[in-house]
Amino acid sequence: MAESGAAPAAGAVQLFCVAGCHGPRCRVPVGTSVVAFRDVAAVVKPHAYDLPGEQALDEYRGVVESTFRHQAVLPVPPGVVFRTRDVLAQWLELHYFTLMDALAFVDDRVVARVRVMRQGQEGATDADTEAVETALVDSLRILRRHAVATVEITDENGTAELNETSYLVEREQWPAFAEMVEAEDRRHETLTIQSTGPWPPYDFVRMQFGS
Repeated sequence: MAESGAAPAAGAVQLFCVAGCHGPRCRVPVGTSVVAFRDVAAVVKPHAYDLPGEQALDEYRGVVESTFRHQAVLPVPPGVVFRTRDVLAQWLELHYFTLMDALAFVDDRVVARVRVMRQGQEGATDADTEAVETALVDSLRILRRHAVATVEITDENGTAELNETSYLVEREQWPAFAEMVEAEDRRHETLTIQSTGPWPPYDFVRMQFGS
């Protein structure tokens, strides 16, 4: 990580995320810089004015997750490119209060992705299936009590993934939440409950950009 430095030459930039920090105080990955307006900073790097290829997805995740280790972030959709830094600065100014509200919501919070898988369903009776469904609903309800917000994971067609949910959790409560997931996994022989994280709030931020 490096402190934000001097702005690179004018030109198009790829936007990775918006961070909750004043430009000079932002800690961003080497090779990136910031475009700042007041207390919000866009983390960027120079890029041709076209869509990044699929191979750029790993870099996108690396920048977002590295920045997330040091300050609250709002991930943007992968592949967002602004024509100039000035255009991006204007966008930050236009949406400043909305961005600040969103940053306040995710500040000091992390995401857990939890997947619940049914076990031993081959040859199960209707009663068995109903019992598994009841156990599944019960576990998800218990986990929701320990989260600020939840959202179902959907695929690229907008269809909900089977029993996969994102939980927004207070950062200091992460160890307790992880232990709760393990406890629920042990409690139900008919379910396998697994979690990954902590992640940036990918699933809780929705930004739309025009062409």
